[in-house]
Amino acid sequence: MPTPKTTVWELDEHSKGKHIVLKRYLQAWLAILGTTHPHIAIIDGFAGPGEYTGGEDGSPIIALRALAEHTAPIRANVAFWFIEAKADRAANLERLVATYRQSLARRATIEVSHGTFDEQLTGVLTDAAAKKLSLVPAFVMVDPSGISHTPMSVISQILKNEKSEVYISVMTDWIDRFKQEPEFEAHLDGLFGCDEWRGLMKLATQKERRRFLLDLYAACLKKAGAKHVVHFDLRRGATVVYSIFFATGSDVGCDKMKEAIWKADPAAGSAFIPANESALDLFTHDVGRFEHEIVAYLKTVSGWTRISRLETWARSDRTHYHSGQLKPALKNLEKKGTIEVKPATRKVRNTFPTGTELRLVNPAA
Repeated sequence: MPTPKTTVWELDEHSKGKHIVLKRYLQAWLAILGTTHPHIAIIDGFAGPGEYTGGEDGSPIIALRALAEHTAPIRANVAFWFIEAKADRAANLERLVATYRQSLARRATIEVSHGTFDEQLTGVLTDAAAKKLSLVPAFVMVDPSGISHTPMSVISQILKNEKSEVYISVMTDWIDRFKQEPEFEAHLDGLFGCDEWRGLMKLATQKERRRFLLDLYAACLKKAGAKHVVHFDLRRGATVVYSIFFATGSDVGCDKMKEAIWKADPAAGSAFIPANESALDLFTHDVGRFEHEIVAYLKTVSGWTRISRLETWARSDRTHYHSGQLKPALKNLEKKGTIEVKPATRKVRNTFPTGTELRLVNPAA
């Protein structure tokens, strides 16, 4: 995607989808970590001017509003750090956050830095490592217009803190288009933290190459320290504008991000498509497919299985469904006679309280 040249630009539908998921997730993130930790941080590595030409909020203001409008008793002091490489955009953002500096003075600190993401954050992380300091739990947004300032080495330093998470935009189709340009080779080596992306050259179709890139980037995030990696697409018709990756060390964080994505895409939980564009034939999954995944999972375990084990699986990145969808799916499977519940582990049929044990009726089918 071309980098806007003006200080402020028009909000496109795809950024709107990214912001919907971001807002929903930050509401959950603040409610969880903001009530259990004394200090937390929200870092926007490519902050932009903070607004669009239509007056819509940019990601820094969305983050500030998430705290300002939150109904939970947030006890933590929240450090907001907004990094922007363009001086005019940083100045515009500085103007916008002034009101929040005053209204959130007792609950937050807000810093706007003029500089590049990798240089600014690398300095802080290197200094912390030298002093043997641990980062506070942090949610880090990485939304570049290109690939040169998002090396996996920096992402890895963030993920070394098991309570830190990253929300990253990756233009997979753009990478595929320019993969053979010599000037991009070093940048792509840095982006993935390896040279395995060159395997693209051996693949014939765009679909194969895209799947390869998605799988490789997820694997690199895991290697960098993420326990769970979730991704969803921002589409224009059948074209993927870019993909969002979320990397975390938390089961709960993974689950809450999947839930946020499903609220943006209630049909499949895997993509955002603007309302004015056709979504026909783009989704390969539906909610009913979760039942098939549950059955497949139960075939991998023997005998009776506790509901807690299924809940742990549903919170993980091994399925793109979230734990809130588990019990309705189990209820349907029980009605169909696909699963049975050990009578002594519950009192009411079609419910699945803590301690419930269940199994497949015919695991060989």
